[in-house]
Amino acid sequence: MIAPLASAWDSFAIGFGAATAILVVGGIVLLRWQRNRHEQAILQAALARGESPAPVQPPWLVSMRQGVLTLALGAGMCLCGWAARAIAERIEIPALPTTRPAAEMLAGPKPRDLQGRLTPEGRLYTLVRSQWERQQNQKIIGFVLLGCGGILVILGLTRMGFALVERTYGGTPVA
Repeated sequence: MIAPLASAWDSFAIGFGAATAILVVGGIVLLRWQRNRHEQAILQAALARGESPAPVQPPWLVSMRQGVLTLALGAGMCLCGWAARAIAERIEIPALPTTRPAAEMLAGPKPRDLQGRLTPEGRLYTLVRSQWERQQNQKIIGFVLLGCGGILVILGLTRMGFALVERTYGGTPVA
């Protein structure tokens, strides 16, 4: 009875995640498309009246904004990676009541009875192995997030440095 509920829950979670991803990406694309249409309409109206279009931002300001955004995104990813690692450390792995080496027990065949079903000891090995794999997978995800976030932090700082160089040595933008 529990297996069908777990399967239904997994199916719901996958469907919900896919729908969310489609809506988020579609929403971003739609908003960007509307913004471009609006900017083009404003530009055409200004040109029709003989006015100059909206003022142009200096390039160093655009670079600084991109650098700060990248830095914030990297810091957020680092924070998520650290949290994933901390949560992974708290995953409880039951102790195995045996004197055999753990690697041999978890990698070898599980104890079964005469009908081929797992014994209680075999079910415990399966539980321990699944918890251990869950912990390892979560640690890997945490490391990946930390690494990607660190790279983004470095890129954001570099972009902000270039923005300061552009501000110091850049000329006035051509209108």
